[in-house]
Amino acid sequence: MGLRSTFRLASSATGLSPDSNVVQMRSPWTVGQLETVVLTDIFGSADLPVSRAEAISVPAVAKARHLVCGLSRQPIKTYRGPDPVDDPAWVYRTNSQPPPTTRLLWTLDDLFFSGWSLWATERGQAKQITDAVRVPPERWSFNPDGAVLVDDEPVDAEQVILFSGPYEGILTAGAATIRAAKNLERAWAKRVRSPVPVTELHQVDDSSPLEDDEVHDLVDQWATMIDEGGGVAFTPSGIEAKYPAAQGNTDALFVEGRNAVTLDVARFCSVAGALLDASLSTASLTYTTQEGTRDRFLDETAAFWLTPIEARLSMDDVCPRGQRMAFDLSELLTVPPTGRSPVRLD
Repeated sequence: MGLRSTFRLASSATGLSPDSNVVQMRSPWTVGQLETVVLTDIFGSADLPVSRAEAISVPAVAKARHLVCGLSRQPIKTYRGPDPVDDPAWVYRTNSQPPPTTRLLWTLDDLFFSGWSLWATERGQAKQITDAVRVPPERWSFNPDGAVLVDDEPVDAEQVILFSGPYEGILTAGAATIRAAKNLERAWAKRVRSPVPVTELHQVDDSSPLEDDEVHDLVDQWATMIDEGGGVAFTPSGIEAKYPAAQGNTDALFVEGRNAVTLDVARFCSVAGALLDASLSTASLTYTTQEGTRDRFLDETAAFWLTPIEARLSMDDVCPRGQRMAFDLSELLTVPPTGRSPVRLD
């Protein structure tokens, strides 16, 4: 099973079909719209899987994903002990699409969202890897025994490289937080669309009560005004408009709630909250520097996400015994940054 025969649609690894600019990539956990409606009616939305499309629409998740996937800019190098050796050509070039940097970017995307990623390999006569492409998540799965299936067909171990992420991925671990973020976003959008708080039309004069149709007409008038963002409304004598909801407390809930969601996303992704523009309750008492944030990103974020990839690429079925592969993070250690991408061979 060669790359170009079995994985002819390798270009879809970028999320684009060969003859369209429409994004078609979907998470393994994505369910169709009709299925979602039916399952929601039966089980409720809280028990349904979260899709990648739903998760990436949360700004905090998108920012964390971009930071993690941005690590794909760092080149992979080969070492024997502490000494660098020549890199195999497939690490920095490919005969197919997309380029190696994009292959690695979407590998990190897979690990970020679902905790797994798969490459298909092409090997020479000595079983050495000559090329590799990422397999889109919708094209592969596990069977009940844990074996890898590509297009519903079993594959040999030497035909693929299976990456296991540092945890099960944010779609599983952070499902409740993502749903909360979406609920908060919907409530915030509704609040912006109707900035007037909950209104009570209170009758203070019982001597001339309104008829039911008059009450309905008055309520509809106020509801229309509020839904359109405000305006002028009329109340007859004996009617007083009251606002029982605490508007200030509600607005504070939106601000604090969105910040709390951002911090929770940062914790799930091993990213410093400051990098997602979130603030801690003790932020006013804590002094941080750009160098300190950079060190945290290297020690916590880069190490967390890159170590599983380094470990898998260092196994004997990928590189010769006695050698290992690791990311060259020297560009991230350069202060100030050079403004250039890391040097790559071709």
